[in-house]
Amino acid sequence: MKNLVSDVTHFFRLHGFRTIFLLWTEAERRLSAKLIGIPAGFLEQLHGNLVRSYFAMIAPVPKNLKSRGREIRKNGLEVLEKSIDIGAIDKIYSLFEHRVATSHLAINKTFVAGNVVSEAIEFGFADPDLPVVQTVMTEQVVDALRATMGTNFQVVSYTVWRNFALTDGGQQDVYSNRWHVDGARTDEYKLFVFMQDVTPEHGGTIIANRVDTREVCRAGYLSRKHYAGAESMLKVLDERSSIAGPKGYAYIFTPNLCLHRAGVPKPGLSRTVLMVRVLPHRCLDLNPRRDEHMSKLGRVIKKFTSYLGHNDP
Repeated sequence: MKNLVSDVTHFFRLHGFRTIFLLWTEAERRLSAKLIGIPAGFLEQLHGNLVRSYFAMIAPVPKNLKSRGREIRKNGLEVLEKSIDIGAIDKIYSLFEHRVATSHLAINKTFVAGNVVSEAIEFGFADPDLPVVQTVMTEQVVDALRATMGTNFQVVSYTVWRNFALTDGGQQDVYSNRWHVDGARTDEYKLFVFMQDVTPEHGGTIIANRVDTREVCRAGYLSRKHYAGAESMLKVLDERSSIAGPKGYAYIFTPNLCLHRAGVPKPGLSRTVLMVRVLPHRCLDLNPRRDEHMSKLGRVIKKFTSYLGHNDP
């Protein structure tokens, strides 16, 4: 009996609080979506706004970037068009292809029915080839990201993705091909750069701006598994919101406030993109050592989430 009580207590300590927290978070997200049409929960929004405002206060950007940033954040999406040198794109693409061909240890593949449907490589900050990938951070891209943040920023990760066609046409969620938001940090933005010419047939990312996202949420959208009353609205967005363009085309958006999904390539086609995740920071840091930049509050949160079982093996 003592062992049973001990086991139950241990299980609740590891998972009970986390379960309650996750249920509360999900309930709060649904309430926020229903009341104000924002898919992030109230606490997530508060956290994101406080973090971004803090860094914007201690490391403000010039006035012209401030006004531009307000429009980007209002819309949730900024297209940079063809802003990156094709030669730089070709070098990154060749590097990715070489690593795929040689089965590099960093490659992460997703299989469905024995077939590869996606492959990705994250270029870590200690990777000797990272400077090749960092050439996408041109002055135009950096200014756009600083405008978006209202402050300087740090890069969290650089990842090259390639998606292939799906046998069911994309009905099952395999590589985020169902409408969703990423959740958690509303102060995070993503930069996408096309490594090839992308048409809607190649599966361009499909993004709803913040106005459309509010309408979809208020129509009853629940999750990537349950579109509920928003099914018809999302079908319309599928037809008109695909982002396509030539090699070197780039765009920025907030994945936690804008509904989006990966488009599914037609049979025989694929789509390869570079994704750069960024967060606000006092310094313009394209190659951060994250452990050194972790704040005291961040360490407390990490310790707390570890206690709740997030880091259990």
